[in-house]
Amino acid sequence: MKQALQVSSWKRSYCADMGCDVYSSNKVLQQELNRIAWAAAIGGLTVSGATTVASGGAVLAFSLTRTADQLNEVLRSEPPSRLRIINEEKMKAMGVPDALAQKFLDHPAYTPRHQTLIVAALEGLNGVKGRDKYIELCLRAGDEVGANFYQNVAEILRGYHQKSARLTEIVPLLGVAGATASNGRTLVAVAWNLGVFDQGVDQRMEYGSQEFAARGLSNKFDIWTTGGATPRLKEEAQARGFNIVEYVGKSVAITR
Repeated sequence: MKQALQVSSWKRSYCADMGCDVYSSNKVLQQELNRIAWAAAIGGLTVSGATTVASGGAVLAFSLTRTADQLNEVLRSEPPSRLRIINEEKMKAMGVPDALAQKFLDHPAYTPRHQTLIVAALEGLNGVKGRDKYIELCLRAGDEVGANFYQNVAEILRGYHQKSARLTEIVPLLGVAGATASNGRTLVAVAWNLGVFDQGVDQRMEYGSQEFAARGLSNKFDIWTTGGATPRLKEEAQARGFNIVEYVGKSVAITR
């Protein structure tokens, strides 16, 4: 029993160091984590000593770091029940209604790590209106892929707020997080591998521009994305007043 309890602690520790999600549904990752954690619990191995027995694929998964050091420490030391309490308290301080917070924390698509990183990113948006609207937007996630999307978008919002211009209000539109900024522009945060121009994208840009103008908001847009964009998309977007900034995941404040 004691060793079984230690396994969970070892797994959290490894994932905090390597930047992966200890609660992930990835079966291969979980198999490697269990194998390493059991070896460590029984033999008292260090993190570096235990990870030398991991397969190449697992080491690659471990290397994808997405969190800041202080968040890593929380994810390392706190069990899921405690993370829930921490996230509840933070959302309450941000003015998120209790019922909405509970829906978010009970949502099956999100792991405790997803929720902790999203809430931490929103906490960093000091003075920004509409953070409760972003939590509501997160409820649209249908699976872990969707949860990853909204986690990345929350990190982009915080990065823009801290590194480019202070955001003033989050304004979700068509399932996408838009946010007005103090520089007179509107941020559109998206997480994709490669953006391409098609009829659907064209219609979304046109609708977004008209809708924001109708609300009296800026329709000069900065699109920040974790991936890239084809030359055609960048050309068409620029012609409509949308400036695309690619691969921002390496520069936003919450990543390392």
